Amino acid sequence: GWKSRQSNRRDAVERLMLMTEPRLLTWHTRQEIRRLLVELSLFQEYEEYLQAERRKPGVDRNAIEQDLVRFYTDQGLYEKGLALLRERPIESLVDNLLYLELLTRTGAEEKTLSLSRDLIQVNPDEEACHEAWIKAYLHFTGRTGKAPTGTDVSGLKFQDIALQEVERVLKGPADGEKARRLLVGLQLAIIVGEETFLKGLVDRVSQIRFDNSLASETLVTCEALNNSGARHLSTRILESALSQRPDDPDFQQTLAENYFLDNRSNDASPLLEGVLSHDPARLRAFLLLLDTLASAGRVKQAHEKALAKLGEPNLPDLIVGQIKSRAIVLAGKVQAGPVDVGGGNPDPASVPVWPDEPGKKQGSESIPVTGSGK
Repeated sequence: GWKSRQSNRRDAVERLMLMTEPRLLTWHTRQEIRRLLVELSLFQEYEEYLQAERRKPGVDRNAIEQDLVRFYTDQGLYEKGLALLRERPIESLVDNLLYLELLTRTGAEEKTLSLSRDLIQVNPDEEACHEAWIKAYLHFTGRTGKAPTGTDVSGLKFQDIALQEVERVLKGPADGEKARRLLVGLQLAIIVGEETFLKGLVDRVSQIRFDNSLASETLVTCEALNNSGARHLSTRILESALSQRPDDPDFQQTLAENYFLDNRSNDASPLLEGVLSHDPARLRAFLLLLDTLASAGRVKQAHEKALAKLGEPNLPDLIVGQIKSRAIVLAGKVQAGPVDVGGGNPDPASVPVWPDEPGKKQGSESIPVTGSGK
């Protein structure tokens, strides 16, 4: 089982889970079983495995239960996570942070805002406590469309605390693992609407090292900037990220969308070609490529690509309809002869719809702007 875990993961995990000899079931072996179960999306088996592990004598039951809570949180099983945490006193910092995340996910963000302030008083330098507060503020705003209006136990308004948190992030360190705090702080700055803080954070974010651990948070932040009307700042961050990760398809596609909306179709189309060369199944990217080619005057090429795509099997009906609509319009332009090359989409009202790929998971809710800045 150990030898086959790279070539045949399913066979490997089945063999490893049959082991009963304690001498062989080392910590590394158990961790490898967990990893394989998650990678194979065997989530029920993963839960059953952890439940069995926590009942064994001599194990670190607290650590296993914390892993179970994280699993329930990731899977959206929030009530199961809360029930497991409530089986024992919530005393450690890790337990408190897990509890706060579940409160936020279940719509009790104002309780998180109050409790996390208590944690910050005890652990003022613990970044995770500050992030719990900021995430609750962001989640409440995204869910309700407005910023929370309460106060902490000392009477300080949440809006004033938000400004303090943004300023703290702006002035604090952001090297290595702390780079994430800049992205989270920038999302908060978008809501409070302080232009000076916003531009200062964008300057710092543009200089961080965009490793894989920051990719998702970067895309969420750029989406928030786009929704707030600050697409130029989003583009700046994406260009910096793509210069470090030139083959990242999510950065390529998101930047291409920004370029298209800014009348830069000639810059957008090469990025989309790169995305599709690695993942032809990205239908949203394909539809955007048709639009960028057409708006850059390459109508015949766009039409040919549309017809070729329609010849592929198993396309969803929604996508077939989108491509057919574009193909009809493109055919008319081809017959009409040369077109005026504008290099982009000149009419904001005519921006087409690019449906997400089926099953694509979104990064987060949109973050509305409640401050006065842009």
